Amino acid sequence: MTFEYDIALSFAGEQREFVREVAKILHENYQLKVFFDEFEESNLWGKNLYAYLYEIYSKKAKYVMIFVSKEYKEKIWTNHEKQASQERALKEKDEYILPVKFDNISIPGLPETIAYIDATKYSPYDIAILFAKKYGIDEKTRWFGIWERESFSNAVSGKLEIYDVDNNGFYFNLSVIHGSHMGEFEQEYAEFIDKNKAIFTIQDNDEICKLEFIKLNENILIQESNCVYYHGMRAYFDGKYSLKKDFFYYLSNEININDNILSKIYSLLGHCFEEYLNCFSDYWIESEKKRKILFGKVPGMYPYYNAILILDKNEVRGSFVNVNLNKKDEDKIIYWFSSDDILDKRILEFKNEESQFNTYELIQLKTDMCNKSLERNI
Repeated sequence: MTFEYDIALSFAGEQREFVREVAKILHENYQLKVFFDEFEESNLWGKNLYAYLYEIYSKKAKYVMIFVSKEYKEKIWTNHEKQASQERALKEKDEYILPVKFDNISIPGLPETIAYIDATKYSPYDIAILFAKKYGIDEKTRWFGIWERESFSNAVSGKLEIYDVDNNGFYFNLSVIHGSHMGEFEQEYAEFIDKNKAIFTIQDNDEICKLEFIKLNENILIQESNCVYYHGMRAYFDGKYSLKKDFFYYLSNEININDNILSKIYSLLGHCFEEYLNCFSDYWIESEKKRKILFGKVPGMYPYYNAILILDKNEVRGSFVNVNLNKKDEDKIIYWFSSDDILDKRILEFKNEESQFNTYELIQLKTDMCNKSLERNI
């Protein structure tokens, strides 16, 4: 069955600010169709609201989220929306009404046995994330990469660089600019609170600067507190940062290249990371037992811009031929890298099978060859 809205929100005006945040997050970060009155002002203008709202809450939304409060119980319009929702719920086998409670008030017709979310313990972001899971959205779990802040002017910018992710958190660089006002953190570590949230704190005299990173699908929301010491008066770390999508982002539907794998590749390649990515204009994938082998090349650039990536359990191995890293035009080098220092047989086979590479030298890529930051090259 097709619905006009994925979710309809029913609430009292006293909770509007909280509910507005939920609505915005669901709409902007998860691209869901949300019935929220502020989104519908032109559509609602002139309509018979009694009949129209009844249709919305009883027929036109897949779910209804009711924000329960003392004020909700007392208002005429919220009771009208609730009754319409209850009529639909009586006909549904699956859950339809999703309660969020601001207090312990009982709402007539809403059984006490229905599981609810406690709004005093969960933020609007938490509630939006929970609903996205409930709805079945395949949320992007990637933290690794370059994230750029939304900006209304070229004079205002923010860039978050996450380059090493483990089970407990991630290392990051964060820089912001607003005119001549700037702010920066370099090589800091944020700890995971859960898979969608991380916290970074640093002591400055009597105050603790705190950055909260909230993962919302393909965006990271940063909220700062007491961090004025670390940026200029008009600069700020707050904001929504969107992932700068790369080749591995689009490949993730075919191969499971997670944060752990990306972090290993970057630790081996450093500033060569982008040079490596440039080799995958065309690509194909082979399976070898439990291994996945990715081949890449760029049309018209042969023999340069050829690459291999081998995923072997927890190990990462690969090679690439690239113009930009070579010291001289006549240099003929295949650079190889490996998280376990093993020169994989498929790299040797690639070199031997391609006659063009018979005279090429195999050289293991060392970290001092690639020591620039990810930020400068992605």
